[in-house]
Amino acid sequence: MVGEVMGEFAELASYASPSETAARIGVDFARDRLSAALVGADGDDVKSLGFLAVDLAAIALIVGVRQDLDRYWYWVVVGLGVSAALLLIALWPRFYETGPDPIAFYERDTAGALDAEEVAALAIAGLAAARLHNESVRRRKAGWYTAGLMTSIATVVAGGSFLLWVH
Repeated sequence: MVGEVMGEFAELASYASPSETAARIGVDFARDRLSAALVGADGDDVKSLGFLAVDLAAIALIVGVRQDLDRYWYWVVVGLGVSAALLLIALWPRFYETGPDPIAFYERDTAGALDAEEVAALAIAGLAAARLHNESVRRRKAGWYTAGLMTSIATVVAGGSFLLWVH
């Protein structure tokens, strides 16, 4: 893996100046960091969806056997419902930046740029701004996911303990 990367950059360095090579490496690094942030956001959505399914299945199970439970069975359903609502908020679609629009970038940002280093610096700045925006979106999504997960765990522990204590 490292050999392949070094070979790729050695090939690039053979026909580009050192500053162009450094600019290309910087753009590739910024693009890879942005891609990793977007993949992480997809992972958060998958986890939220999985726990939402568990909450809904538990609600269905409790409602199905409610006549065998104590008269306060609905508190567990309410807690799991709150957890499901928090997980739905975490799943709510949000706007992610994907970096500079190629056409607008070419027309607006590179109009006065004459060399590859300036163009690369503009591209890196655009990708870095997109990554910062996406990190703040991901922190908010992760906060809702964590709140939903903690509510679900607290409801299951408290509700299960109460139902065992009553029976």
